[in-house]
Amino acid sequence: MKVIYNIGLWVWECILSIGATFGKTKARQIIQGRKYTLSLPINRNNSSKRLWFHCASLGEFEQARPLIEALKKRQPSIEILLTFYSPSGYEYRKNYALATHIAYLPADYSSIMQDWVNKVEPDIVFFVKYEFWPNLLQVLQDNSIPTYLLSGVFRKDQLFFKWYGQFFKKKLNSFEYFFLQDYKSQELLHSLGYTNSNVTGDTRFDRVLENKKNILSIPLIDNFVSTATSVLVVGSCWPEDVSILLPFIKQLPTGVKCILVPHDIGSNSILRLKRQIYPLSAAQYSELTDDSTLHETSILIVDTMGMLSTLYHYATIVHVGGAFGKGLHNILEPAVFGVPIVFGPNIKKFQEAQWMISLGCAFSVESAKEWEMKVRALLQQPETRASIKIRLQNAIEVASGATNKIMKQLEDSYPDLFI
Repeated sequence: MKVIYNIGLWVWECILSIGATFGKTKARQIIQGRKYTLSLPINRNNSSKRLWFHCASLGEFEQARPLIEALKKRQPSIEILLTFYSPSGYEYRKNYALATHIAYLPADYSSIMQDWVNKVEPDIVFFVKYEFWPNLLQVLQDNSIPTYLLSGVFRKDQLFFKWYGQFFKKKLNSFEYFFLQDYKSQELLHSLGYTNSNVTGDTRFDRVLENKKNILSIPLIDNFVSTATSVLVVGSCWPEDVSILLPFIKQLPTGVKCILVPHDIGSNSILRLKRQIYPLSAAQYSELTDDSTLHETSILIVDTMGMLSTLYHYATIVHVGGAFGKGLHNILEPAVFGVPIVFGPNIKKFQEAQWMISLGCAFSVESAKEWEMKVRALLQQPETRASIKIRLQNAIEVASGATNKIMKQLEDSYPDLFI
């Protein structure tokens, strides 16, 4: 199986290189970013501990972030090495202030990973959620570097639990400990004989609660919503989402305003979005000025990064995109404000969506007709929205605390880390 994995890795890397050669943006960013990674000057301050956090993308970074911030607050001298696989993580957080070094993860060839580990000399490594790179894990194990899984999730359809997944199952030996999100994951690990785990929960709950404390108003958005009776915020939307929402958006009920936040805010994406909603016109956030009059405008397209978590603060109802395609985006960011959330059907891998559905606070729909019926009903039922707000906010408060649990265990295991 190791030979098969390495052949598959080589094929994938060839595809990436070909994609980069022919101008595929993400492939080019990964290839170029890795070249920068391997030439990155990373000098160790021998008096400091270096902790390495690896995140696949932005969502996993949001799970790592509460722990990074807690560690830096507890011991400011700790060095943080932050790596990403995806450009959507690296490009968005390449200037994250609490990380000493930020880079793309090198390709998972054994020799490259050995050189990389020798270069960065981490004291502890954290993989977030379900990032498993077999050759890197083997190098870390061979070098006796403690490795943890943070906010881990295991599912029965993963390779570890298949009859042909012995190679991947053995790589779990590389982990010192598993900090898990739920008891189902722990049961699955126990079935493989791994008992070195604790259900600490999802650190994103801590993150969204912290975000909520620091919300600031946005004057232009205040202007836009000032004449609205209700606000629909569509976060991280893809063309597939827009096509579902289109009949409703083109005939917004009186007093309802819509804030559209595309997943891709490139100029071509914004142009395509405007064409989809034509002949209606929409204001574009990046083109607004302090003098812009938005009272009569019903649709606003936000084409600026970093605003979405704040925009949810203005919502009466939220649609979170992605689940009419590859998969759902972050629904905890709007949930912390206690608003009902609607999304598509592709939520199999998203336990927070299933959890919120079980609470009666979120709704998965499969068609434009079903979506419109649900949204119109919620708009006409203020008592239902008020009940959802109470249930959601109480549930999130109860589910928080993962960061403190993890910190306590790290302090007990590595007292010298916090001297």
